[in-house]
Parts: sequence; structure tokens; C-alpha cells
Amino acid sequence: MHPPSTIHHPPGRDRLSQALRGAAPRLAAYVTAGDPDLETTAELVIALERAGADVVELGVPFTD
Repeated sequence: MHPPSTIHHPPGRDRLSQALRGAAPRLAAYVTAGDPDLETTAELVIALERAGADVVELGVPFTD
């Protein structure tokens, strides 16, 4: 087991922690990746960020 100071966290984790701090309302958006296509997904994520989304969750579609 690594000491806490040497554990590597995913790049978005610090940003998520910062977004969840404080009392201000937060906006979390969900987008299904690739729906209707990858180009639209990228455009949506960029638009959500510009519109003030604190977190954008990308869902990965799958079939059973």
C-alpha cells in the first residue's frame, strides 16, 4: 500500500472535489457518449462547460 502522499488520482478528481466544495448550487450534466454521434457528443460537452456545468458525466452505452 502506498503512503497517501504518493497515491495518483485520476486527472478529474481534484476538479470534482473543488466543484463540490462550498454552499453554492452546482450543475452536473449527463451525456450519453456517441448519441447521436461522437461529433455531437463533443459539441455538447464543450457547450455544457461554457454554460457553467461544474461536472459533465459521460455515459458509455453498452448492450447486454
